[in-house]
Amino acid sequence: MFKMSYVFGRHPVIEALESEKEVDKVMISKFAKGEVIEKIKSLCHQKDVFYQIVPEEKIKREVKDANHQGVMALLSVVEAWELQELIDNVLVTEERPKLLLLDGVTDVGNMGALARTAHGMGFHGIIVPKRKSASIQGGAIKASAGALMHLPICKVNNLAVAAKDLKLNGFTLLGIHSYTEKNISEIETNQPIVIVLGAEDTGISPQVQKEIDTFYKIPIQNIDSYNVSVAGALVMYQIKLNEGL
Repeated sequence: MFKMSYVFGRHPVIEALESEKEVDKVMISKFAKGEVIEKIKSLCHQKDVFYQIVPEEKIKREVKDANHQGVMALLSVVEAWELQELIDNVLVTEERPKLLLLDGVTDVGNMGALARTAHGMGFHGIIVPKRKSASIQGGAIKASAGALMHLPICKVNNLAVAAKDLKLNGFTLLGIHSYTEKNISEIETNQPIVIVLGAEDTGISPQVQKEIDTFYKIPIQNIDSYNVSVAGALVMYQIKLNEGL
């Protein structure tokens, strides 16, 4: 069983931010004030760590009766890759490079399910934003059946910029939504590809949509849409079929 890794208390959080540990995000109680809290916010800006102002009850649920002093930091249990490092690795080592880019997928269950399918269908990495993304923590790892411990994960500041970099390195970006005529059965797999999936409520953000080369739809009847993890599984399985494997 995977447990969430975190530290709490003002000075332990500062120590985590100033260390070599990879901090996933920081949660600060809306009641927490003072110079130390401002220092934590400043360190988050310096280290490019997302911090969130939350009701104090949210922190209490995680740390129980411990003296959290209004702040806690979630530590990443998965080492993140740099984008160019991931690109270089898959282009050199894989015959048919395939990556997954997730735009606004914040539910840990969906994140874990997508990672499990991606690993099983031979994808070579997942790219997510540092903000507005599910934390790569115990819940997501459990939902992935451990796949997140083996599949390279890349966290980027700006998905649209990352999309541009992927294209410059020879990847074709393929977006999934219903407002197109092309079916996923038409996806060509003889090129490095990135499958882009958006959040269920908002879809792929406009900034990322501008970078997508081609959009494809998933066949659907009797319902309006698929859950994002189901949609991702259907697309990845179809790509496997298109590869003839």
